[in-house]
Amino acid sequence: HTGSYLIRQENAESSKGNTITVASGAHDITLQRITIEKTGDEECAFSIENGATVTLTLEGENSLQSGRNRAGLHVAENAVLTIKGKNGRNDDNTLVAKCVDGNTGRNKPTGAAVGGNRYESSCEAIIIESGTVTAIVEGGSTYGAAIGGGEKGNGGTITINGGVVTASCNGNTQGAAIGGGSGGNGGTITI
Repeated sequence: HTGSYLIRQENAESSKGNTITVASGAHDITLQRITIEKTGDEECAFSIENGATVTLTLEGENSLQSGRNRAGLHVAENAVLTIKGKNGRNDDNTLVAKCVDGNTGRNKPTGAAVGGNRYESSCEAIIIESGTVTAIVEGGSTYGAAIGGGEKGNGGTITINGGVVTASCNGNTQGAAIGGGSGGNGGTITI
């Protein structure tokens, strides 16, 4: 299965509950002003599954948020993600990816913002060519990397060739901003 797809929302408010999953194959996907907000522990906004390859083009402002054990933009082991802004532009083609804990009493997110889920061995490859990417793991104690591995996950291969990239883990941070989650190794990072 391969193909090119445009995914857009006519009304971001009414469709925040949808999710996107790429199960296999190689795909060119354009996100056009998408907002997905999931808060359940095992809910994932956008998942690229084992063996799939995605070139993700950002058009306009996009936001992906997943629950505490899942990456905001999940890149499984043996999956490859390349991110770029439409026409190579950074300023108006953006992605905010978050892993948050919807249970404010617990407040311990364990997935990455972009990369692996909790206890996943590693994400394979994340490449950022252009666009503005903001990756945030947000909570009282954070265990996943902003870009890279979830808790106990390795960073995989992360390459940043361009764009504007902000990676942060807020709170009592256990994971790296870019690299491995708590208990994982950093992987190979090229900037």
